[in-house]
Amino acid sequence: MATASVSAPPGQPDITYTPDFDKYKARTQRRLATEKLEQTLPPGFPSKLESEFVWDGDSIKESGYNWVYELSAEEIAEIEAALDQTHNGAPADVVLAHIKDLSTTADAALIGAPAYTTDKQVFHTDAGDVVALLCLQTAAEGGTSRVASNWRVYNELAATRPDLVRTLAAGWVQDGFGRPDRPYTTRPLLYHQPATSTAPERVIIQYARRSFTGFQALPRTPTIPPITEAQAEALDAVHFLAERFALGLDFQAGDVQYINNLATFHARDGFRDSPEQQRHLVRLWLRDPEYAWETPEPLKARWDELYKGVTPEKQVFPLEPKIRSASSGVAAKTVSG
Repeated sequence: MATASVSAPPGQPDITYTPDFDKYKARTQRRLATEKLEQTLPPGFPSKLESEFVWDGDSIKESGYNWVYELSAEEIAEIEAALDQTHNGAPADVVLAHIKDLSTTADAALIGAPAYTTDKQVFHTDAGDVVALLCLQTAAEGGTSRVASNWRVYNELAATRPDLVRTLAAGWVQDGFGRPDRPYTTRPLLYHQPATSTAPERVIIQYARRSFTGFQALPRTPTIPPITEAQAEALDAVHFLAERFALGLDFQAGDVQYINNLATFHARDGFRDSPEQQRHLVRLWLRDPEYAWETPEPLKARWDELYKGVTPEKQVFPLEPKIRSASSGVAAKTVSG
């Protein structure tokens, strides 16, 4: 899909949504040669996380661990019976969206997120605690779904580039893409939660690359502060480490993925559809209040938008794919005139 050429905002590093390994390595070499980088982690941060959340694709394959759970006939019958029941009116913590290429059916000038294209979707996290993806149809070619451990990436950075851990744990200017009430927000991408009497030590990484680089119809807003060279390197480091440690999934029609969004990155290869076979997923953002991890303070406002006060009357379940307002260039075009 062709992408319009958009000038970078003043002061913005040479970085785009699509990671460039050569530029990443050149930036790393330049910074190591010309800057005095921090050699220690932020106070209290672990030098190494030890947990089942630390894994990589090779170790998963070698261990023979089976991450696929196949429903029995009895379980399928139970689910179908539940679908026949009227909802009892209790709040349901769900947000639904279709993930499908809309570049051939919608105005391409309105697409501001890779979810609605056939482009490669780089490693990122969504909003919310758990990402559930139902595969309705696979692509004619490509589109492999990939996951990677945040904690494995953290361990590598802590051991080799503690300065980038500091960068990730500092404030980042996240683009609001034309929201007049909130042109941008500032928050860390990495959060450390020390162990308590009720919870183990945790590290949470929450980020979407396009919030700092822009994507197609939603380029980086030129009137907000640019990211720094250190932040540009950190974005690439996270992506390429996640790519190195990732596991590719054989995601077939009828399969459902449940991803711990607080401990796992996910990504998608570029793909090709055909008239007969078009990649189509349905996504839910879920939360289990009983087992939920503590939400970092800077994320609570966004989490409240997803989960607080959810009622059946307020929920919308679109039957057909459409571009979410947060991923559309309409708002940005309206503000910029």
